[in-house]
Amino acid sequence: MFARLLFFNLVLSCLGYLDLDDECFSPTKVPGKCKLAYNCAASLNAIKTEGFHNLTRCGFRGHTEIVCCIPEKVESSFGDRFASDPATEASATSRDPIVLPPRNRPPQSRPTTTTTAKPKRRAELECDKIIQSSGPPLSHYIINGQEAAEGEFPYMAELGYLDPSKDKVEFLCGGTLISKRYVMTAAHCLQPQRLRERAAVFVRIGVVVLGNGTYNAATDYKIQEIKIHPDFAARAIKNDIALIKLERDVVFSDVARPGCLYTKPDVPLNDLVVIGFGVTQIETRKFSENLLRATVTFVPKKECAADYDNGRHQIDDNVICAGDKDKHADACQGDSGSSLQALTGTDGHFRILGIISYGKGCGTKVPGVYTKVYSYLDWIESIVWS
Repeated sequence: MFARLLFFNLVLSCLGYLDLDDECFSPTKVPGKCKLAYNCAASLNAIKTEGFHNLTRCGFRGHTEIVCCIPEKVESSFGDRFASDPATEASATSRDPIVLPPRNRPPQSRPTTTTTAKPKRRAELECDKIIQSSGPPLSHYIINGQEAAEGEFPYMAELGYLDPSKDKVEFLCGGTLISKRYVMTAAHCLQPQRLRERAAVFVRIGVVVLGNGTYNAATDYKIQEIKIHPDFAARAIKNDIALIKLERDVVFSDVARPGCLYTKPDVPLNDLVVIGFGVTQIETRKFSENLLRATVTFVPKKECAADYDNGRHQIDDNVICAGDKDKHADACQGDSGSSLQALTGTDGHFRILGIISYGKGCGTKVPGVYTKVYSYLDWIESIVWS
């Protein structure tokens, strides 16, 4: 992939594409300047709302697109909003003079209200650190296509399980790197009895091509400790969340760094994205070697509950339902324990909303069910950043 991108960039440069800070013009001849896509508000806002932008492309800087950035309409300043025009001024001069109150009149007291900014919770502060210390998000604006780009989801983790009968490691569940030492996943992924007595032994981080199960110190981290949520109910699959503590700190890079947790109770209405090394062939249950992404949409609780009304599973406020009835995209495009995320701000970074928990079949019209991260923030923070 890198070789193809490099060749593409060389071709662009030969065609005389513009570089950073060069003057450029939109298709409607509005002047602008060439900027990196993540430094252009018009680009970020278009990607957030539409999933793509229509700005003129100037070229590329490495993997990152350079666009012709047109300044967005800036709200007028206070003075501009109240600037006078000649007609207004003329009528104002003909009005009766304004009578001022006596100078010795005591000033009228007005009720004062003080607003104190709500302090950020620990997960938000950690997210700020992640964004400040990391480079720009890579290629998140390449929305179309199933394969994820390198560095697009640098927090993606994959759990390696030892099969004692074959003395071989297999990758069966996903996870999310949320700090230098902790990976978040589904609790059911850490029950050997659900995985034919296989136990998770290490976590692979920062890859978009999974590779084999041979341990690699550059990408693999051995597991030190596992913490399953105390209220996890295996049969009902409730409170399906767990934390894995790694033996050593993760070495951060453009392709390996923690993800930001979503810290609001609502679910964004824009497109949600599910990722994982998921099933590509439903009949054979064959897993992809490449990290996949699929776009899904939020499904209201009442509608989702109707699909799971069998007494075993409870669709409550601690889960999120999402799917795609038209494209049949669901958690089969991801795998258990992997993340559900969305672009919720203007910084170009995804926020983690959910953990793939369970569903009904693969590629069906029934939505998948995800553990809602917001419901467990107190528990996560008490362990990861205590």
